[in-house]
This record gives sequence, C-alpha cells and structure tokens, in this order.
Amino acid sequence: MKLIATVEELDEDEIRYLVIEHDKDDSLGYFLFGFKEMEQPCEFDMWFLDLETAMNQALDDYNVQYQEWKDFDIFMKPIRKG
Repeated sequence: MKLIATVEELDEDEIRYLVIEHDKDDSLGYFLFGFKEMEQPCEFDMWFLDLETAMNQALDDYNVQYQEWKDFDIFMKPIRKG
C-alpha cells in the first residue's frame, strides 16, 4: 500500500508531497516521506507503527486531511506520462 498527498500550504521547508508506504516485508510499519519534487530523493522519512499515526503526523505537520490521501499509482500515472 502506497499513498500520496499534495501539501497545499507550503512551509519554509518547501515540502510539496507526502507519501505513506507500508513496509510489509520488514518492519511491518509505515513510512512517511516528504518530497519537494517527486523526481528528487525524499527530504525526510519517519517510521510509524500504524497508518493512523502516520496520517496524524501529516495532519499535524502539514495540515493534510485524511480524505486528501490518494492511491500513489493512480496519482502518479499522468505525471509519469508527461
């Protein structure tokens, strides 16, 4: 499972995208990644035991609401084409 959200309110760290990815093969937790641009390496990553805590961190730090998370592959499809 991999989700992505766009940060609408840019902060001084200029993070524009957040990605949550389930680490089902190793830690069984969830990573939250922050990107300035999706084509570049992430600026940070954080690990969480569960999805809810990762989403709450994104809400607290970047005001990303739960309903704003999208399926990563569907979101990236038009970006990869163009």
